[in-house]
Amino acid sequence: MSVVDDSLTTSGDQGGFVHSPRRGAWLRPFAFRRNGYRFVQGAVLLRLGAVWRSLVIVPLPRVQSVKVEQGPLERALRLAAVHVHTVAGPVSARVGALDARDAQRLWSETTQRAVEAAAVDTSHRWREREARPESATHAADVPWPGTGAPAGPDGDHRPGTVPPGPGWSDVPPTGAVR
Repeated sequence: MSVVDDSLTTSGDQGGFVHSPRRGAWLRPFAFRRNGYRFVQGAVLLRLGAVWRSLVIVPLPRVQSVKVEQGPLERALRLAAVHVHTVAGPVSARVGALDARDAQRLWSETTQRAVEAAAVDTSHRWREREARPESATHAADVPWPGTGAPAGPDGDHRPGTVPPGPGWSDVPPTGAVR
C-alpha cells in the first residue's frame, strides 16, 4: 500500500501516525481517531477528518514556521493544535485535538527537520545552472577583438576591465573595438 492510500484509509496509530487521544473526542467527536501526523522522507503528513478525509503533505524545505495553539478548553483537556506555515494558498496545514505533548513533539521535530531539509535543498536554485553557460569557461582562449592581446591572468573579458599587458594605455588603431 502506498503512503497516500495508507494515510487516507487507516485510523488510529495505523500507518505510523500519532493521533488524537480519546479525550479529543470532546472537540472532534467523529474524527479524533483520524486526526494525526506522521513524518516521511522530506515531508510531514497531516491526516484529518472522518467523513471528509483529507491528507495534507507539507514538504519540509518549504516550511516557514510552526505554531502550537491552545485555547482554554484545549488547555483543560490537555490538548493543542499545530499549524505548519508555508506559502499562503488554498490548503491549511493545521491539525487539532492532539495531546499537548504530541503537539510539542510535532512542533519540535518539524522545526528541526525543516532546518535540516532547507540546508541541503537546492531546488530553489535551479536557474543557477542555466546562468553559467559552458561558453563562458572557454572565454579565456579568445583575444580581445581588434587588439590581438591575450586575456588577463584570470581570463577576464568583461566590459570595463582592463587586462594587464603592453599597449593597453596606448590609443587603439582606427576601427579597433575596445
